[in-house]
Formats: sequence, C-alpha cells, structure tokens
Amino acid sequence: MSKRLFLPVIMVCTGLSLMWHPDFARAAMQLQIRLAPNVILMGATYNGTRLLVSGAIPKDAEAFVRVTGMPEDVHLKKKGRALGILWMNLGSVGVHHAPSVYLLCPSKALEAFSKTNQEDWHRLGLGFEALQGSVELTPASEDKDTLFKEFVRLKQSKDLYAMYENTISYGSMDGAMRSFSATVWIPSAMPQGVYEVEVFAIRDGAIVATGTQEMKVAEVGLPAMLSSMAFDHGTLYGVVAVMIAILAGLLTGVVFKGGKGAH
Repeated sequence: MSKRLFLPVIMVCTGLSLMWHPDFARAAMQLQIRLAPNVILMGATYNGTRLLVSGAIPKDAEAFVRVTGMPEDVHLKKKGRALGILWMNLGSVGVHHAPSVYLLCPSKALEAFSKTNQEDWHRLGLGFEALQGSVELTPASEDKDTLFKEFVRLKQSKDLYAMYENTISYGSMDGAMRSFSATVWIPSAMPQGVYEVEVFAIRDGAIVATGTQEMKVAEVGLPAMLSSMAFDHGTLYGVVAVMIAILAGLLTGVVFKGGKGAH
C-alpha cells in the first residue's frame, strides 16, 4: 500500500473507532429538556413545590433525572459516650466538596436494574454511593464508610438528598425518540441558588445521551429581607430577632394565662 493511500485509511479507521466509543456517542447525543418552573420563588408561605422535567430520549433507552446543588463544606459534631457513660460531643468531622442538594429520579426499569445489576449500576456513577469517591472526609482517622452514610442520612432527613421512585412516565413516540416527564419534589429546606438539572438516557447499562438545564431558587418578600439583613446588617438583625422573641413570649404568656382563668 502506498504512503499516499495509507494515511487516509488510518484516518478513516480512527474516525470509525471514535464514533463507536461510548464517550463519543455520549458527547454527540444532546437532549433538549424543559423545566416548569425554571425559577422557584420562596416567600413567607413557601413549603416546597414540584418541578416538572420533560423532553424526549431515544425510544430504546430509560430516563434518569438528577438535581445537583453547588459543592459545599459541612462541619459536624461527633457524638459518643465518654467513659461509656455520658453522651456528649467527642470532636468534629468534616465533609468537603459534597453537593448541597442531590435529588435522583430513576425510571421504574432503572430502579430494578440498580438492584439486580449493582456493579454495572455503580459504574454509571449516578447514585449516592458515587459521591463517596469525590467527597473528602476529615479527619483521616475516621471510618470513611460510616461517616459518609451518616452524612447522607442527615441530608435525607431534610429531604436535600433523596431518591424518588415511580416519578417518571413515558408518552408518545416520534421516530427514534419517545417523550418523558418526571416530577421532582423541591423541599422547603432547599437553599437559594442555582442548581443543575440533568437527564440521562441509559441503554444496556451505558449512558447514551444527556441534557442539562439550570434551575434557580430565590428568596422573595420577608425571607429575602431577613436574609439580606442577616448578612448586611448583622446588628439590626439581632435586635429584630430579640424583639420578635420577646413579642412571641408575651403572646404565649397571654394565651396560657387566659387558659388558666377558665379553670
């Protein structure tokens, strides 16, 4: 084979091998997704809301939705029994670079796949266990597995980490694609900020397409005013907080005093 013909053959073979590589396929297929709403306003009466994620994925794939918050450092008190008797603080532990929010919505088929094919599921890097490799835990002497599990439980108790089941439904097919929709519960404890909403299309244990949109959570009204006051006018915020506590105490006293008079 001549040198003039050899180089084009090599280039064609290389291009074909890249096209069949999973990472190439993943990068080439971008999904268009929609959020409703894409801006969530938290007022004085806000108690959580529902986020609708919709779009279309390849018809032979399953949908997985993930909502992720910005990385944060969390410092926690470690409790235990001193001398085997007293329950008290025994020090502090740190969890670094963990997402502030981690909400997951697998399709029903992916729920079953995660239980029957755990090794392949872990390789996808989408579940809670996938975070453990990227999260840094201190001090180094701590039991990493136990500390991480306790951290996840703490987040779950506030609904900031959650796995929502049976929230994805499929609609009509249009050629090689089929529509989907997912409902994600946005908890009241979710801090204001910008969050990443991702959709993964998964086929045969591999991610074949992805789509991403940003969702914004913002405080409005009284919560926004108090938050601004706390950060920008700390002294005034302290005075207002004390006045509110005093008024609440006086009101409680009046209510209970009235109750005693009825006996």
